[in-house]
Amino acid sequence: MKVRSERLGEIWVMASATMVASFATLPLFLTGGLAVLMREDLGFGVSAVGLAGVVFVACSAVAAIPGGRLVERIGARRAAYVAGIMLAICMLGIAGVARSWSALAAFLALGGVASGIAQPATNALIAHEVSGKRQGFAFGVRRSSFSIGEVLAGLAVPLVAVNTGWRQAWFIAAIGLAISTISVPKSTARGIVQVTRVRRRVPVRGPLWTLAIAGGFAIGAIGAIQIYFVEASVARGLSVSTAGSLLAIGGAVGVAARLVVGWLQDRRGGDVFVSTVLLLGVGATGFLVAGLGRGLPLAVLGTALAF
Repeated sequence: MKVRSERLGEIWVMASATMVASFATLPLFLTGGLAVLMREDLGFGVSAVGLAGVVFVACSAVAAIPGGRLVERIGARRAAYVAGIMLAICMLGIAGVARSWSALAAFLALGGVASGIAQPATNALIAHEVSGKRQGFAFGVRRSSFSIGEVLAGLAVPLVAVNTGWRQAWFIAAIGLAISTISVPKSTARGIVQVTRVRRRVPVRGPLWTLAIAGGFAIGAIGAIQIYFVEASVARGLSVSTAGSLLAIGGAVGVAARLVVGWLQDRRGGDVFVSTVLLLGVGATGFLVAGLGRGLPLAVLGTALAF
């Protein structure tokens, strides 16, 4: 019974951390997914869509290090609550107050800072609460938050925005965020937080810089497809609803890929750098297919590979 209870607790942690992280990235995805409709209402151009995404990502990057320190100081759960409140202000502000690009950018800046806090907070939740032998899968679930955000944004286009307006999609996102944040459980310290002493220093700076640089390029590619996917698809002849549906499909494939890769890494081990290079190669191939191919079948294939 105790083992079963611990497993259920770990599932709860994985689910709540993943959903909070998903809603932490949703402002970026919703801006890209709803850009065609938002531009018409707020009166800004295609290039301003990308600039709005840059504002969010830049603020998230700047806030990541102090956000991690905040997590260490007040704990992952409280940090997640802080991020949730800031994200709620961002979403509700865009839904009810934003009447120009500058207002949109200001709320996205706040959302970016909140995302910079939410990401290390949810990472810490996984690291502290999930057993080490299941953390590959757990972090695969957690990292699927990006793809879940893409799925939610993609579905918001045909199901909500096209029928009732883009502002309602932001209101619904705020409600989902509130539910996810409240669901974050109290700490039980089952994971790496139990390790309280390190006998010798391990030189990790080199690999960390390598990961940071490679991750930076990868995030740049991800940001481009997140912001301009719907815009580019519409420009190539697809309807807004079809483009949104493709975005949701891509996000779903991304979720499945992260879960499978995390599960395999737990069981097979191996050099994670090699795995990362192979995955980046698959993603780059998807970008080429999606960018150079013509027709819906190649669009679907390129989208699946890229995401």
